[in-house]
Amino acid sequence: MLPGITATKNTSLEVYLHAYDQKGNEVLTWADPARPREIVLRYDPPTPWYRTWWGIGGIVGASAAVVGGIVYAVTLAPPDKIDGSATVH
Repeated sequence: MLPGITATKNTSLEVYLHAYDQKGNEVLTWADPARPREIVLRYDPPTPWYRTWWGIGGIVGASAAVVGGIVYAVTLAPPDKIDGSATVH
């Protein structure tokens, strides 16, 4: 098992392997300490919330609601008639 790696940029891991059977006979050699194999590990930073589908959808939805509210408020006309009564003294 390979050890866990904590990284904030691309990095590499150098490994070698010697496998033995139950009697102690070497059955596999994969590289050696003098010339280990290099495994390149790529770091992918987490995607910012404003670049996700739900972030963009939230921004678009909130913008549409604000624009709709402004358009409604600006185009709202006062009524033509006002109900009421008057008394003369």
